[in-house]
Amino acid sequence: MVRVLCVCLAVVCVMLAGGCRSTAQEPTDVAGPSVGQAITCPFTVYSEWGSAENHFVPEGWMGDVADVAFDDNHKLDPERPSVIRIQYTPSGSAQFAGIYWWDPAGGNWAEVDGGFDLSCAKKLTFWARGERGGEKAEFKVGGLRGTYQCSLQPAVSTGPIALTESWAQYTIALDGKPLDHILSGFAWVTSKVQNPEGAVIYLDDIRFEP
Repeated sequence: MVRVLCVCLAVVCVMLAGGCRSTAQEPTDVAGPSVGQAITCPFTVYSEWGSAENHFVPEGWMGDVADVAFDDNHKLDPERPSVIRIQYTPSGSAQFAGIYWWDPAGGNWAEVDGGFDLSCAKKLTFWARGERGGEKAEFKVGGLRGTYQCSLQPAVSTGPIALTESWAQYTIALDGKPLDHILSGFAWVTSKVQNPEGAVIYLDDIRFEP
């Protein structure tokens, strides 16, 4: 009797619900398409230390990480009391270093999904300067790839640029780019070839703009 009742219930389930759906999913090694949180622009990566407006975290250290000293609450001057200071002292075997700002915190090179839909943006702007002038660095948006990946592939880059000792605003053009799933909102990279004696640079007001 019990067995007959179970069969009848299964038939009713199929007839009334179009089939009983299991919540279990087949295991997979490849993540499916994903879209980040939709937001509006301007959208800030960094404005000042501890700001609730900041997004993405500078956790993606690469290359000779021991050659980098990083401070995102550096007191530079009264006009910019909280900026990012990065000091690069080349001594490691990789002869380069860099940092990705990514989302979410703990994303571990895109092994955890997150990010933002930045389709509202046409550009990323940031302010930068060197301590003495002549320091060289490259700055990027997107390009992060792991179990999940940025919709922006490959990264869009400034190419190597030489900074001056005065603040200047730089722009990375993004108009028409696929920005619906941005895991890595910003990146800095430099090398021993570009800065054989090392370099100190400052960054501020990093944001996506319409």
